[in-house]
Amino acid sequence: MIFSDEDQGITISDQNENSIKLSPGGIEITSASSIQINASESINMDGPFGITATADGGSISLSGMNISCTADTELNLGADAAASLSSSGELSITGTIVLINS
Repeated sequence: MIFSDEDQGITISDQNENSIKLSPGGIEITSASSIQINASESINMDGPFGITATADGGSISLSGMNISCTADTELNLGADAAASLSSSGELSITGTIVLINS
């Protein structure tokens, strides 16, 4: 555990190269392996200026009873190779104007 007046922060680290750093710039959690967050109820993330999830070498998966995405202004979904939209039940696409292959 390191308390630094010079860096204005606290760093907690272990022999496995895991660390938590608290500094004026924010909180940084680093793991040499995976990070798992569990809650018996909800997990909420709030970033007034944005939230970014990146997986350069893998996939990002979301699963749940229901998944909702809402944008106040614009929603963009895209893929560089292929994209599909499917449903084993009813699938509806609505809008003031719906453009396909435009």
